[in-house]
Amino acid sequence: MKLWWKACRAVLRAAYDQTARRTVLRFCLGLCKLSDARFGKCVLKPESRIPHLVFSMFALALFATVATAENHELRVRTTHSKLGVSGFVRGGNTGHFGGVDINLKNAGSVDNFARKGYIRMDISDVDFTIRSAYLDMVVCMTDIIYKNIDQTINVYGLTDESLDNWNPAETTWDNAPANDISSSSGVVTNSAVFLGEFTVAYEDAGTPKRFTSAALIDFLNADTNGKVTFILCRPDSIETFSGWNLLLAGDAHETYAPPKLTLTSEITTLSGTGGVSGQVSADDTGAFGIAGGWHLKNDADLLTKFTRKGYIRFDISSNDAAATNASLNVILLVVDDRHHYYGNNQTLFVYGLTDETLDIWDPSTTTWSNAPGNNTNSADRVDTETTTHLGEITVIPTDAEGTVKTLSGTALDNFLNADTNGKVTFIISREQNKGYKRDIKIVGDRDVRYSPPSLMMAPGK
Repeated sequence: MKLWWKACRAVLRAAYDQTARRTVLRFCLGLCKLSDARFGKCVLKPESRIPHLVFSMFALALFATVATAENHELRVRTTHSKLGVSGFVRGGNTGHFGGVDINLKNAGSVDNFARKGYIRMDISDVDFTIRSAYLDMVVCMTDIIYKNIDQTINVYGLTDESLDNWNPAETTWDNAPANDISSSSGVVTNSAVFLGEFTVAYEDAGTPKRFTSAALIDFLNADTNGKVTFILCRPDSIETFSGWNLLLAGDAHETYAPPKLTLTSEITTLSGTGGVSGQVSADDTGAFGIAGGWHLKNDADLLTKFTRKGYIRFDISSNDAAATNASLNVILLVVDDRHHYYGNNQTLFVYGLTDETLDIWDPSTTTWSNAPGNNTNSADRVDTETTTHLGEITVIPTDAEGTVKTLSGTALDNFLNADTNGKVTFIISREQNKGYKRDIKIVGDRDVRYSPPSLMMAPGK
């Protein structure tokens, strides 16, 4: 039966048209002679249970496919999910799991002040290639002693899968998987891999932090047992007072959400290497990879900070299929209320960078004057020799925060299929219109409420 279920889902994923899927579902439900044919509750009439069991499983397999995003897979897991747990181990050989926080400390020596965090997630139902992943954690307390000093958190992944079945009720400093018991900040390197780091500022108390990296995605795709363990450590640093309290919300926190892991087959600006989004402003500044999103503006007076163009770069090297009905997706973060007053649609022009020698631009140094493909003398146009026009996105007065705006079409497919270096850059500008100075803000790479800019290369891929 399990093989039949997987076969059904594989066949159904090949049916790109959602309407056709629903038609097949209704047909299956009819064959099943269901007395209650509502999604999620399929009750067979007694006389039809055995002869129509196969059809009911086919229908349920179809439902499992339709229930996810139309063209791509998405999984969201927390430590409240099956086998999930979070907590910390403490020097002095104790462990604390399933509680209100993950306590991280490093006083420079292994004593009862030394603490490392552990998070385990169940990903056993992930049956697709992960192209984007992010681990979200809420900071619930930072100590006032380091009010003006950012704290670094190192994230490791447990690679020795024989250790993934650790029992939180019995796990301590001495037996925690891959823990280097002689170090207040390290792990056993032949059992764990460094995935990256994130920083916490004093004012981050009460705010979520999002961690992602190419190493994280590789680690998750390499998993074979359906369980992944993360280890959190604070590196040695007397200067940053790492021996003082830094707490992340745990499984039982009354106010904040537990650790969350989001996995998707979509290509996003968090996928692979080099993905990023942000803006360049006409006052010759740039802002990329930020949590607060980025702006699109068109000022009649070009040489002011109010004129801004957006840049999005994706790593598409993991995609092994031709672009078919591809779509570029961005989420609106802010649409200024004054757009409603003016009552005008706002047009966003979308371009693709065709000169691939310019694709490896550095977001840390990119500004209005050196941004690839930018026409520095125009508030809404680009360099026509190094770009191609892909289409427009229309923002209407009633669009609200969280609205997804999509660009698709033959021009986008052709642009993606012409790529040879695994990197694609999009430029977005805004037409001059009544109310053009009013904010249109796009969700950036590290907003924990919404997904970053994404690229769907082909249905089901």
